[in-house]
Amino acid sequence: MAFVTILLALLACGVADLGRAIFTNIGVQDAAQEGARFAAYNPPDGDITAIQDRAVQATQYPNLTRSDVTVTCAGSVTVTVTHTVDYLTPLIGQMLGGSIELSRAYTTEVLVEENENC
Repeated sequence: MAFVTILLALLACGVADLGRAIFTNIGVQDAAQEGARFAAYNPPDGDITAIQDRAVQATQYPNLTRSDVTVTCAGSVTVTVTHTVDYLTPLIGQMLGGSIELSRAYTTEVLVEENENC
């Protein structure tokens, strides 16, 4: 009974960490997608803070900052959002490395003809 209880507790904690990572990945994906959509109509003119702010404000979880959002402009606009998720369970964190880095990138064409910078 004691052996099975330990395994079940470890399995439950692993499922909780996996679910949290998947939920966070969806938020990172939504932020990158919203930033790319915004950049398609508002391409950067050397100032990318508006795109970064839009991506940060697109999701409530995870709590993103501007440093998590990278915008590159070379003919098209690519918005990359990177976020690190720490494991909730210390034992699983020690076994698997302590954290997971999630990253999503979306590329879009600039839809505004007036801007020649991208």
